[in-house]
Amino acid sequence: MGVLALVAVIVGLGVFFALRSNPRQDLSAVAGSSEPQVLEVSRVEAPVESAPPAERDSRTPLEPEIPAVQGREAHLRGVVLCAATREPLPAFLLSAVSYAVKPRNTLWTTTDAQGRFEFPASVPNGKLSFELIDDRSIKRGNSHYVSINYESDGAPLELVAACGPTCYFEFEFPPGLGVADFEVFLTSGRPFQGLAYVGDGISAALRAPSAAALHPTLPWVRFGILPYWRSVGYVELRSEDGRWRGGAWIEELQGAIREPLKIAFEPACWLVAQVALPPNGDVDYAQFRLIERTPLDSLQRPRVKGGSCGPDGDLRIEFLEPGEYRLITHDEHWVPFEREITLVPGENDLGQIALIPRPVVGAIRGTIESASGLYEGACHVSLSNTPFTDEAQFDHSLDFEDDGNGRLVAQIEFENVTAGEWFLYVHCHDGFSHQNSLLTVTAPMENVRIVLEDPSATLEILLVDAVSGEPISEECRVSWECGAAFDGDDGPRIEIPGMPNPPAGLVFMAEANGYVPVRGTEADFKRVAADPSAPPRIRATCRMQRGFGGLFHVRDRSSGSPIQGAQIFIDEVLAAESDSKGEYWLELAKHPGRVRVQKPGWLWVASPSIDPKIGQLVDGPEFQINMERR
Repeated sequence: MGVLALVAVIVGLGVFFALRSNPRQDLSAVAGSSEPQVLEVSRVEAPVESAPPAERDSRTPLEPEIPAVQGREAHLRGVVLCAATREPLPAFLLSAVSYAVKPRNTLWTTTDAQGRFEFPASVPNGKLSFELIDDRSIKRGNSHYVSINYESDGAPLELVAACGPTCYFEFEFPPGLGVADFEVFLTSGRPFQGLAYVGDGISAALRAPSAAALHPTLPWVRFGILPYWRSVGYVELRSEDGRWRGGAWIEELQGAIREPLKIAFEPACWLVAQVALPPNGDVDYAQFRLIERTPLDSLQRPRVKGGSCGPDGDLRIEFLEPGEYRLITHDEHWVPFEREITLVPGENDLGQIALIPRPVVGAIRGTIESASGLYEGACHVSLSNTPFTDEAQFDHSLDFEDDGNGRLVAQIEFENVTAGEWFLYVHCHDGFSHQNSLLTVTAPMENVRIVLEDPSATLEILLVDAVSGEPISEECRVSWECGAAFDGDDGPRIEIPGMPNPPAGLVFMAEANGYVPVRGTEADFKRVAADPSAPPRIRATCRMQRGFGGLFHVRDRSSGSPIQGAQIFIDEVLAAESDSKGEYWLELAKHPGRVRVQKPGWLWVASPSIDPKIGQLVDGPEFQINMERR
């Protein structure tokens, strides 16, 4: 053997044993770094694929089938791409675990401005597990896991992650605040004003400018998971102290939004008060409701926000919409407190609120029965400070059961009721009404007795073809509402026993494949001959025409109020406009193709039964369309 060859063997053995004695490097320090490393690696290109885009998107590229070859090891390098847009993902934290090394050690690195990565420590061929982490500040939903059999052939790896949008911002920070003082929300529309936490959105931390970003001088955010809705989104920055907010619309929900979003911060609106709780009392907290004042005849649902104070008495309710409100106690432990207030942007200090305690004085018990003793429905009973509401301090649902004497009775039982007058409200789930639906009671009380008048009938709804008069043979369904009850059933003949007679307030919708739906009310029913000893039978016959139809409801997503004058286009042809109730009934000869809804100054946002992105109806025969002001 030549001298040079012998030296090479000795050096190689030395390196081998050095690697054996030195465990894989733990780069946990890199994991904690907020600034991604810009790596000097050889040029990395995503492999050219011959499959068409639609086919590529439908595959799952997270687990490439790479055969395992043991015995060689090399540095892991490659690129991380957005699964949908194939864009590189900068500032993505990666971890890698090799199953061929014991004890298993986690390696860390970060992608550079081109989404490239390289792990500084080498790994042997075999099974590898990767975790791709978008933002360490997000505790759930920001990680993507990849497992592969790795072969060290020198080719770069291509890893993909399904991410939401990346946004860059142009704004001036409010005085004294910086990147760490803001959280960013992505929602399907403007966050409901009055909600401190966005229920249907995604949140992420605002990030400092980074050399590994598309705009290296701008603060930015990346939402590490895809939103569940389509269409547009609203990005809002909120200061942690609850004093500032600002937002903008985006029309793409994945990939980089290349144009920076120009944000103008505005003062948030919040309420503060000092609640004077009695010293040494049994209860050291109080709960409140802030209810927006709306006209009595308005279809708009009022915004409602809850708040509470603890033993220190500090009450604070953040991120409110300026306007007229009513602040009330929503707590059985205190005499009802109510104050009408007007909220303006900024801090609204109500000063001191003094509450008077309501001690526990006993129970309220009694019975609910029907005049016939045969009523077997269900009802809801509550104790509230406000009449005719089931959102109360004490409430429960009741079922009617045999009292042992052949009569069906429901037992009322409220324990530990506090002092003072309460409104006792009873409503039946199936639409029955009665004279004693609202009583004023004071605990203790053991003899409450409510009697329902229960005239009932069996409703019958028939679905027939308008031309032949024969029962509908296609798949069909009837849904109905009456009082607080709602239900549905399938088939061309529906029976609903035990309904009020007459069925006051009942509405129904009949639908069948290939037919225009039919709407009906109590006026469509006619009495039919029946056994005198049986409950009366009343019938509605729906003569259904071939075609398509549906009831569209256009609402302001933030307030729930109807929107008049919204235009609906079917295949780019104007079909109808919404009326004063925000509704229109549409009938067509066939199922519509692309649907588009517009109104000047408004934006069509994610809606439950129609996809704005592609304009296809996904449910029916009633369609909810949500819009918001631009």
